Amino acid sequence: QADLITAFNVFGHVNDPPAFLRAAALALKPGGRVVIETPWVVPVIRGGTYDTFYHEHLNTWGLSPMIPVGHEAGLVVTGVEIVEVHGGSLRVTFQADGTQPSNLYDVLLAEDFALREMGREAFRYKAMMAQDALATWCQGQRHEENLVVGYGASARGMVLLNTIPDLGMTLASIVDDTKEKQGLLTAGYGVAIEKP
Repeated sequence: QADLITAFNVFGHVNDPPAFLRAAALALKPGGRVVIETPWVVPVIRGGTYDTFYHEHLNTWGLSPMIPVGHEAGLVVTGVEIVEVHGGSLRVTFQADGTQPSNLYDVLLAEDFALREMGREAFRYKAMMAQDALATWCQGQRHEENLVVGYGASARGMVLLNTIPDLGMTLASIVDDTKEKQGLLTAGYGVAIEKP
């Protein structure tokens, strides 16, 4: 049995979070910990970063829903940190028993305030503003006849590429270290993926 189980940038991909945590709880020895780090919904909403929503990300988490999911698995939250990874992520520690962290309610209040403040329309507006800004930049690059090459054929990049038509028309190619991607074309706009 394990003293520590970590799942960093995994929880958003899990299709049955309660079962995932139940399995982790079974694998722990008494006093063991499960530490999950996952992108936090608050910076996603505040920043309008819609490019984090794609087929591999089934959920974007807040602390508020993580607490009852942990309870379903017989785990309680004993630690919460906000870390800078991916623009702001939650790092949550679960244990079979223990004391809740002193900052638990502060994080829950910040989350509740941000979600009430922002709402769907504000998120939509921020996403559209980001798209418009990138489209304007692309138009300027084409007008100046600058060569623009993308770096990394990531899932987020493909979301941007397929939601901002000007980006697909601006990029000469995309370079990527992944050999399996080299020589292929991106979905949608068919931008060539090349070796760096």
